[in-house]
Amino acid sequence: MFVGPLLYMRETIPEMAKMLEILKTRFGYPGFKAGQEEVVRDVLAGGHRLVVLPTGGGKSLCYVLPAVLRAGKTLVVSPLIALMEDQAERAASVGLRALVWRRETTRDELLQAGMIFASPEKLMHQAGPWLGRLGIWHLVIDEAHCVEDWGGSFRPMYTQLAGLQSWIEPYSLSVFTASAGEEQRASLVRRLGLRDARCFVHGFDRPNIAWHSHQTAFPLLAALHILRKTEGRAIVYCRTRLGASRSAAVMQASGMDARPFHAGMRRDVRMHLQREFLEGRIRILCATSAFGMGVDVPAVRTVIHLGLPSGRNAYYQESGRAGRDGQSALAVLLTQPGEQVRLDAVERRNRVLLALIRQAGDGWTQDGFASRLRVLGGGQEPAEMAAFLVHHGICRMERSGSIIPLIGAGERVRMAIREDMERRAEENRWIGDFVSADGGCRRKHLVGGFEDVSGLVCHGCDACGSEYSEMLARILGQTATDAEVVRNFVKLPWLERPALVFGEQISVLREEWSARK
Repeated sequence: MFVGPLLYMRETIPEMAKMLEILKTRFGYPGFKAGQEEVVRDVLAGGHRLVVLPTGGGKSLCYVLPAVLRAGKTLVVSPLIALMEDQAERAASVGLRALVWRRETTRDELLQAGMIFASPEKLMHQAGPWLGRLGIWHLVIDEAHCVEDWGGSFRPMYTQLAGLQSWIEPYSLSVFTASAGEEQRASLVRRLGLRDARCFVHGFDRPNIAWHSHQTAFPLLAALHILRKTEGRAIVYCRTRLGASRSAAVMQASGMDARPFHAGMRRDVRMHLQREFLEGRIRILCATSAFGMGVDVPAVRTVIHLGLPSGRNAYYQESGRAGRDGQSALAVLLTQPGEQVRLDAVERRNRVLLALIRQAGDGWTQDGFASRLRVLGGGQEPAEMAAFLVHHGICRMERSGSIIPLIGAGERVRMAIREDMERRAEENRWIGDFVSADGGCRRKHLVGGFEDVSGLVCHGCDACGSEYSEMLARILGQTATDAEVVRNFVKLPWLERPALVFGEQISVLREEWSARK
């Protein structure tokens, strides 16, 4: 499936000197990052490719620079409006006529644009032979891990993008992601219909990030101490919306500049918070996984995870949002002893799925689908359930919004549930191994899921030691002491008295507690 780089014809590819000149004068970069040049040259040569570059590796340059070098139109499929708007602004800043395809966008505007950013839903609902008249030279599918990691619970249209090629027939087609192991790369090529695809995989190790994982009975209290001892912007990832809101409230009560961020907030509020964080007016975001995809914040110094991550890819991408500027950064995972990944929601979803398919009939509209879910209960989101069904080939989604069960849907559901549970079990085993690590290098355990680490030299983790090791050891010890002090002197749980933890009373309580012991 994967072959080596193309043999380029020099007369058809811009000379290196010209590329470097444009890179410096238009983009302001002194040179290419690892892997960028060969990807740019491959894009210009045409054909299909899968590109895996780590967070901060400069994926967007690999399709924006070819758009500057060639007059052809580029169409970028991207999952988030905020991400598309940011990318369009950057493309416009180097002289391209870029736009985000919205409901009010006209065909004339699309014809005149040099670079178009669109969601998969917009494309698939508007898809048709007329797309071929736009003259798309380069089709880009960005954040392609949505297909594999979230295809069953997020953005079902990502799994149907292979059909775009029949309408667009681009000269060059690129699929980009920041993380994908060998099996996932092969699956992406198959699902997205890539032909004779070249695969470019570069540098999963991020030497400037110190990866730490520690267990503590009070992760949020430890996070408070860490944020007190570190400088610069920080992202605190929480497993639930409630956790994000509660963590931000505790930090605010302790005098920190923190805000919550999750998908349950209004879009305009999220956009405002994201802009404030990007521009440095908010120091800490307590967020769910709804924040961060494609957001370019180079100066994040600390990323903290409160509780177990959802999987290897998710943790690599989220922790990798630290230190995108290449400067020293800390990524720390704080878990409670014996913490397990909860599958209650997954089990409820599986029960509802089986009941739903038994009532399948000839299919439903989106509204009918949602009403059936309300009757069945379980608190399931219609969009997520539809995504799971489409992703696993159980249903097809019509452009009208109808969801049509396919023949043999019942057996397909049972098979999809088995496959999903097996994948989740594998991810959970990886998470458990990463948290325990048994004294092994944390960096090798994380990066080893994506590439060979036999020659990898660790530049900092809790097992091998890092510049943060001594500080974190003191903090974990202090966290245990403070939690014990507060628990023994305050009737309310410590979570409801955050000011006490950092207030003047704590030193008095420590002395009294020591005297009692």
